Amino acid sequence: MQPRLSQGAADGRGHEAGQQDRQGPLNCYSSSKLILNKSFETNLEDLLKEETEAQAAARLHPNGDEGLAAFLEKRKTNFQ
Repeated sequence: MQPRLSQGAADGRGHEAGQQDRQGPLNCYSSSKLILNKSFETNLEDLLKEETEAQAAARLHPNGDEGLAAFLEKRKTNFQ
C-alpha cells in the first residue's frame, strides 16, 4: 500500500506531471486521445487502420523528426 500524500504534495506532483505533458509532443497526445475515445465505438480492424495512419502522420510531423533525432543523439527532446 502506498503512503498517503498531503494535499500540498499531491498538488505538486500533479503540477509536475502537467508541466511534463506541456513539453511533450502535443500533436501525438491529441491523436492518441481521439483514437482512445473512438475505441469504445469502433471495431478493432478499423481502429488499427486509424492507429496506423496516426503513427505515420506523427512520424512525418516535425515533432517526429525531433523525437527520432533526440533518441539517436541520446539527448532530451525539444518538441515545438
